[in-house]
Amino acid sequence: MASAYTGIIVLCALPGILAGLIHLFLSKKQNKTVRPGRITVFYVGIFYGLLSAVKMVFDGGSATLPESFQDIVPATYLHYMIPLLCLAVMLPVMAHLVLRRLDLSRFMSLTDSLMFFILALFFVVSNRICHYFYVAAILVSIVAALVVSIRYQGEISYCSKSDLKQRLQYAVPSTLFYVVTVILSLPGTLFLNNRTEILLPPSSFAKALLVGAVIYFCVIAGAGILLLTLRQLEWFYTLLFALTFVGYLQNMFLNGHMISMDGKMQSWGNVQVWGNALIWILLIACIIFLKGRLPINIGKTYRIICTYLSLVQLVSLGFLAVTSALNQEKNNKPSGEWILSTEKSLELHPDHNVLVFVLDWYDEQILEQILAQEPDFLSPLDGFTHYSNATSLYAFTEWSLPYLLTGVEWQYGMDKDEYREYAFQNSDMLYSINEAGYDAGVYTDLKYIGSDTSAQLCNYVLSEQYCRVWDTLSQMLKCSKYQLAPLGLKNFYWYTTDEITALARNDTYTPWITYNDVPFWTDITETGIDINSPADSRGSFRLYHMYGAHEPYVMSEDCTETERGQMLSQAKGSMKIVYEYISQLKALGLYDSATIIITADHGQNYTYDPVRAGFLPDMGLQTTSYPLLLVKNAGETRKGLAQSKAPVSHTELIASIADAIGIQTAADYGQTLTQIEETARRERIFTYMRNDMPYVKSAINGDAGNPDDWSVVEEK
Repeated sequence: MASAYTGIIVLCALPGILAGLIHLFLSKKQNKTVRPGRITVFYVGIFYGLLSAVKMVFDGGSATLPESFQDIVPATYLHYMIPLLCLAVMLPVMAHLVLRRLDLSRFMSLTDSLMFFILALFFVVSNRICHYFYVAAILVSIVAALVVSIRYQGEISYCSKSDLKQRLQYAVPSTLFYVVTVILSLPGTLFLNNRTEILLPPSSFAKALLVGAVIYFCVIAGAGILLLTLRQLEWFYTLLFALTFVGYLQNMFLNGHMISMDGKMQSWGNVQVWGNALIWILLIACIIFLKGRLPINIGKTYRIICTYLSLVQLVSLGFLAVTSALNQEKNNKPSGEWILSTEKSLELHPDHNVLVFVLDWYDEQILEQILAQEPDFLSPLDGFTHYSNATSLYAFTEWSLPYLLTGVEWQYGMDKDEYREYAFQNSDMLYSINEAGYDAGVYTDLKYIGSDTSAQLCNYVLSEQYCRVWDTLSQMLKCSKYQLAPLGLKNFYWYTTDEITALARNDTYTPWITYNDVPFWTDITETGIDINSPADSRGSFRLYHMYGAHEPYVMSEDCTETERGQMLSQAKGSMKIVYEYISQLKALGLYDSATIIITADHGQNYTYDPVRAGFLPDMGLQTTSYPLLLVKNAGETRKGLAQSKAPVSHTELIASIADAIGIQTAADYGQTLTQIEETARRERIFTYMRNDMPYVKSAINGDAGNPDDWSVVEEK
C-alpha cells in the first residue's frame, strides 16, 4: 500500500506543479493576479480527479485511489505520467482561453476551499473517499465556484496576518478534540484494556498513533486555515466539533450493550436505531442553531469544551498506560515480541504423528446440514469414527483451547487471562509430550497459550515485530468510529479483533493466523507435507487451530478468499483443507500410522447471548451446542467411516491424545474416547461465560443434539 501512495503523489504532484508553473507564466504575461500555492493545489486536485475517473471506469466507483493503485509497478508510472504531463501543458492554456473573462485565481481558490470543505468533512465521517464521491465532489465544487465567481463580485477573505489568530482559535481546539478522541484516546484505550487480546508491539503501536495524530492535526487544521474562507472555516470547525462531541457522548452514554468483535455483526431494534438517530439530529441541530444565533459567545464555549475534553482524555490515557505497564510487568503476560509461527507446521515424523485439527465454531449441526446436501461428504475419512454425541466443556475459544492443551479446568471467578496462565502453570501436558520424545507444534493465536510454554513448542519464537503507520492508523480510525457512530451506522465501521492482530508485522517468521484458512491451504498445496523431524524424536504432535465455520465468512468452499461467504461454504472449505492434508499423508505412507483428530473448540455459542440468539433459526441451528468430532487412531486401516453415539466430551479427547502419544501418566486425564460405551449414561457439563455474557452452566444427560436433554444447573 505504501507504493500506492507514493505512486499517487508522484502522478498528481508532478503534473500539478508543471500546470501551476505554466498557469503562473500565462497569468503574469497577461498581468493577472495569481496565488501560486492555491493554483498548484487546484491542479493537483484536478489530476487526482482524472485518475479517479479513469480508475472508476476500470475498477468501479466504490474503490479508493490507493486501493486501485495497490499493485502499482514502475511501468505504470510511465503509462500514466506521459498523458498527465501532456494535460498539464494543455489545461492552463485551455483555462486561460475558455475562462478568460473570469478571475481565474479567485475561481480556483474557491474551488480549492469548497473541495476541502466537502472532502475533509466526508473523510472525517467515512474514513475513505471512493472514486464516485471524489469525482462528484470535484464537479460540485467547480460548478459552485463558477456560479459564485460569476454572481458574487464582493471580497472573499482568505488567510492573512490580520485574521490568522482568529483562524487558529477556531481550527486548533476542534481539530485537537477530534485527533485526541479518534486517533489517540479510543485506540489507546482499546489497546491498553486488551493487552492479551491485541498482541502488538507497544512502542511501534504508540509510534503509529503519534505520527498519525501529528499528520492528521497538521492536515485538518493547517489546510483548513490556509484554504477555507473565514466563513467556511467557522462552519467547518463547528461541524467538526459537533460530530466529535456527539460521537463522544454516544461512546460514553448511548452505546448500551456492545458485543465482542468476534466476527458477528451486532444488530439493534428499529426503536433503538431511530431513537438514537433522533438524539443525534437534535444535538447537532442544537449546536448549529446556537452557533448561528450566538456566534461569538457560543464559539468560545465550544472551544472550552474541546480543550477540556481533550485534556481529560489525555490524562485518562496516560494513567491507563502507567497502570497497564505495571500490570503487564506484574503478571508476565505475553507481549508482541513472541509469536506462534508457521515453523515446522508441515514437517512430520516418518513413523508416529498425532495430528489435531481444531475447526473453530464447527457445530455438529453444521455438519448435518452439509451431509443433507452431500451424503458422501465424509467419504475421504477411511478408518475414522464419527462421534456425533460429543460435547465441549466450554463455549468460547479463550477457555476451550487452553483446556484442550492442558486438561486443567477453569475455576469460577477467573477471567480468561487468569485461567490461561493458571491452566498452563498447573499442567504438564506439553512437557509430557516432549518427555515422550515428540516434537510439539501448536498452531493457534498466542493469546490462547500460557507464557511458560516457549521451551515446549517448536513454533513459539521470539521475533521483532512492528506496525506500519498507515495500516495501523487506518484500522484504528475504523475502530474509533465504530465506537463513536450512531447505532444505525455502526456496522458501516464493523471490524473484528483479528483485523487488529493482523497489524503486527515481522521480517523473520510467518505468524500462524486463525482468522483465515486460505494461507494454510496455500502452504499445503504449494509447499506440501515433508518428512523431517529431529534425529532424537519419536514422533510429531501438531495441533492446527483453523477458522472453520466461524464468522465472518471469508473463504469459499474451494478455499479462495471472498468478502461475502456463507457458513456452509466456509465449513466445506475448511474440511477440504483437512482432506488435502490427509491425501498427502496417504501419498507419503503416513496415514495408517497417524492418529488424526478433527474437532472444534466448541459448537455454536449464541444460545445464551441476549443479542445473537435470534440468529440461530436463520442459520438452521437450534439451541444445543456440540462440536464436530472425527477420530482415527493409529493402525486403523479399515475402509469407510464408523459411527458412534457414545456420550463423549473434550475430557476424553485430552486423554485420547495423551494415550496416542504414549504419555506415561495418560490415565490421569481420565478415560479415552474408545473406553466410553454407546450405552453409557453419564452427565456432561457445558459452561458458558465471558466478560460480556451471562454465566450459565448446563448439564447434558443423553443426546447432545436434543434440547430436551439439556438443563441449566447454575446461573449467575
